[in-house]
Amino acid sequence: MIPVNTRRLGGAVEEVLEETEEHIISRDGLGRTMKLLKGFASIPLPLDYPVLNMDDWLRIKPWYKSSEARFEEGWEATARDHLQQDRAVAVSIPGGFDEPRQLLGEEGVCLAYYDQPELMHDILDTIGATACRVLDRVSATVPVDVLFVHEDMAGKSGPLAGPDQIAEFIAPYYRRVWDMLRERGALLCDQDSDGD
Repeated sequence: MIPVNTRRLGGAVEEVLEETEEHIISRDGLGRTMKLLKGFASIPLPLDYPVLNMDDWLRIKPWYKSSEARFEEGWEATARDHLQQDRAVAVSIPGGFDEPRQLLGEEGVCLAYYDQPELMHDILDTIGATACRVLDRVSATVPVDVLFVHEDMAGKSGPLAGPDQIAEFIAPYYRRVWDMLRERGALLCDQDSDGD
């Protein structure tokens, strides 16, 4: 994986808010209040989400803007080393369902497709523009072989978004990034969906 960041950059101060014998309540980098049940779980669950509406999104939108800080020092050398060692050159982008889900929650995202479509379009336009700027520079430096998408948008009974929502919101985001990389020789788009 090339050491560049197409995900959130920056965020809230992470801190433990409360700890008892039964649980830990903390604030994560997205500003969510998280609860971890001791002895029962290894992943904390969100109790709230940072985005309920467009105003909330506009407050944290700068975390998703493009900047030079998205390129780790030595990223070009790492990319060229992958080529020299005949390893696949891989890059990643946040999922078009998963990243908004982290911001709004599963129910919030599913409702926003209907109640706040402009919010969903702006979130995906923003992360898509940043991904394209970062990966345009990477793919101009070295050929990219694999685009990896961390999506987590499904379970064993099927996807959490329907075909209409995928076609309107998520697919254009994927296409924007994938088409650019494919035109430059990328061979594989690997989506981790977590389900059917």
